[in-house]
Amino acid sequence: MKATTHFLASLLIVLSGAFLTFSNATAQCPTPAPNDYPNKPFFGVYTDMIETPLGSGCFTTFEWCWRTTPYNGGEVEIYIGKISRSGNCGPYDINDLIRVCARFVIVVEKPWETIDGGAGHTINTEIPPCPALSRLIYRILHASCYSEPFFDPNTGNIVRTPCGNGNNGRCEEAWRVCWELLPDGTPHLNETLVEIVNNGATCPATTNNVSGQPVPCLRICN
Repeated sequence: MKATTHFLASLLIVLSGAFLTFSNATAQCPTPAPNDYPNKPFFGVYTDMIETPLGSGCFTTFEWCWRTTPYNGGEVEIYIGKISRSGNCGPYDINDLIRVCARFVIVVEKPWETIDGGAGHTINTEIPPCPALSRLIYRILHASCYSEPFFDPNTGNIVRTPCGNGNNGRCEEAWRVCWELLPDGTPHLNETLVEIVNNGATCPATTNNVSGQPVPCLRICN
């Protein structure tokens, strides 16, 4: 796919406001379930930082893992883990922010183009111009439940952590994608949602903060 750097500018969500820092999720990759290609492990953990949007002074640092499977002729899975925000940032929807991070991986990192992700054959990840859609499914994964925000005295950050990990309940969104030109000539990633799978419907009541005190858990799948 061409014009990747131009894609990034059109993919970053608009977030602005007061200075605030958040962290979410854990620094680990999920273990595939016994019935979900268990011999195809995730690669990672990798870390990237993006400014959302460009020029805003709001920076998001996130950790991610990935793998490919033979499902439906080839599927790319992206797991978004820890997310921290700093700078001129305001309120956000965590699901939207996870999608922004995953889009960045899809159009900028594209690690499966040069590394065998375990599918057993070459994966063609070319994202076509619209209206044609990629034959591949891009599946975004993250933990089902997160804590309410709490203050971490060790870092001075307001933190949200997963209740459990990526193996104990996951949110999954399957997308097929293509790119189109906006009126100003900027390539834009166009997504078609194929399915949403919400695993782990029941969240535990609480998890512990860094001081070992209980913090309420919230389900974030939507």
